[in-house]
Amino acid sequence: MHSFRPLHKTILAALFCLVSSVKAVDPDSLPIGGINAHWADFSHISTSLPFTNALQTASEWYASDGQELTLDENNYPTSLAEEQMAFSLVFGENSHIPTGLDQSYTLVWEGSGVLQLSYIGGEYYYDRSSTKRQELTFPATAAQDSVTLAIRETDPEDPIRNVRLYLPGYDESSGTWTNHFVDYVREFGLLRFCWGVGVNVDSSREIVEWSDRRSPSEYTFGNDIALGETNGVAYEAMIELANQAEVDLWVCVPHLTSESYRTQMAQLFRDGLDEGNRLWVEYSNEIFNSWFPVHQDLYQESLTLNEPLPEEEQIDLFILHGRKAAELFTVFDSVFSASGQRDQLVTVFSGQNGFAYPLAAGAQEIERIGSMDLVDVFSIAPYFAIPEPDDHEDPLRPVLEGQDPTALDPRDRVWAQAFVALKQLVDFNFEQQYIAGLQNEENRQVAETYGKPIVAYEGGQHLHTFEDESGRLAYLGRWISPINQHEGVRHTYDYFLRSWDEWGGRTMVFYSAYFYPNEEEAFGLKTDWRQPSEEAPKYLAARDWLMRRKALNTGNDLESAEPSMQARLVDEKVHFQFSVPHATESPDVGGAFSSDLSQWDTPGFLFVDETNEVETLYHAEPVANSENAYFRVEVAPGSVE
Repeated sequence: MHSFRPLHKTILAALFCLVSSVKAVDPDSLPIGGINAHWADFSHISTSLPFTNALQTASEWYASDGQELTLDENNYPTSLAEEQMAFSLVFGENSHIPTGLDQSYTLVWEGSGVLQLSYIGGEYYYDRSSTKRQELTFPATAAQDSVTLAIRETDPEDPIRNVRLYLPGYDESSGTWTNHFVDYVREFGLLRFCWGVGVNVDSSREIVEWSDRRSPSEYTFGNDIALGETNGVAYEAMIELANQAEVDLWVCVPHLTSESYRTQMAQLFRDGLDEGNRLWVEYSNEIFNSWFPVHQDLYQESLTLNEPLPEEEQIDLFILHGRKAAELFTVFDSVFSASGQRDQLVTVFSGQNGFAYPLAAGAQEIERIGSMDLVDVFSIAPYFAIPEPDDHEDPLRPVLEGQDPTALDPRDRVWAQAFVALKQLVDFNFEQQYIAGLQNEENRQVAETYGKPIVAYEGGQHLHTFEDESGRLAYLGRWISPINQHEGVRHTYDYFLRSWDEWGGRTMVFYSAYFYPNEEEAFGLKTDWRQPSEEAPKYLAARDWLMRRKALNTGNDLESAEPSMQARLVDEKVHFQFSVPHATESPDVGGAFSSDLSQWDTPGFLFVDETNEVETLYHAEPVANSENAYFRVEVAPGSVE
């Protein structure tokens, strides 16, 4: 990672005297929440099964002898050498594919040759005489390891092509996306494609002209992220999803794309999206992240520039980012404005969570060149994670190190202490006595100065052990998955989202949709497409927050959005009075009742003060004459032992 200087006071001061009168998007018109696609969603290890044609998440074709394959414009082998095969990974371990005799897949193809579909314990073999439409099933063992498709022979005069493997319940008449994925995205109102658009990987440097983009007719949209090679999902498929789910799309644009590419991209989305859906557009992703090619390229380019700027010795990559983003926004603004559809475009300029300089420096440059009118929203990624050792001590380590989560009862005191520590990780982002909180306050001031809403391009927990060369996070490995599946994380997310609201944040785009947890990371709100909602605590917290905000329709006016209730515990029964404000078109509702604890959901933990006192949190589904509220009832029968 490069070491960057702290925010110059001169930059922040300059913001307050250089700001012009700029147009601003109506914050209340923005969706309340959104969801990020994870890179694994579009790979053979996907646990989301997003496409009706399973091969659209398969890997590219590889040669059995390690040689290069000759591919056509849709990435199918045009010929094979003697004793050479082409193979593609279709499903990986933990893909949770439908199995059993009642789950029938449909395999179709064109051309002449020999196909083989292999899995643990069996295979399907189709020669040149086979009917080019086959029904097949997989036993349960197929879900335990990779399923592989191989082209064993192909006729150069009529090569195998247009191969599709439809999931059970889908066929050629189906659309691109599975019903469960469309329904999941619909819940959030916005889907962000950072992964799945060709950024963040080395091959992003090869996406320059319109012909370099992913075509909807290509064999796969799959990400081979380990190899740094992907062109992402076809834009046409994204548009189809947005229209079907009735959501906004947020698309990151590869950083080296030409003006012609951007113009044609803007036209495609403008003409393809339904009237109620908007395109959010962002210049690449995470300019500050030295892992990504955009950071490396802008850093190198900034070293070649020596233009004098007020109060700056030379242009750095963050100032350059401001220029590059303005160039992108100019193209999209022109295309959408030309047809009177500017209200269907949201331009996003992103900074860094916990470090204000990237947003401030880039925004100042956009303002200096007279392009601030083109920017609709600013964005950061408020993750709660283990802090850098130079910033703060790790509050989780003394609680968890040496403990075994598999040996603990879910209500053990260690768990209670762990979620107290997680609450502190949330506070690091928003409380000004902490370094990140102070820097985020400056981020908020930058947004306020320019009159821009500040949204979260990503957000949530960020516990991880990858890139931990010092070993200081080694203790976390055995805990990452259990923490992310414990009921307590639901309350941590609730606290996190309330903190984001109170801080002044707008649209929260959660990271991410699905991901199967491991010892390195656990980002998904759900582990996989089959996970029941009641077993996904992070999803439940996000759902509750979205429900509350949508039903109440009160923006950031949290006091009017909170149920008012008083509760007490008497003879193992919860007695409470409640009043719930609803949207303006619905009157308040209220009532009173008592309930045996045995009829309530399993208690979890909620931590409400700085003394780390533990209260028990019970969840009550909508009751009495309320249909749209999700109540929190807090009672304190005593500390958890």
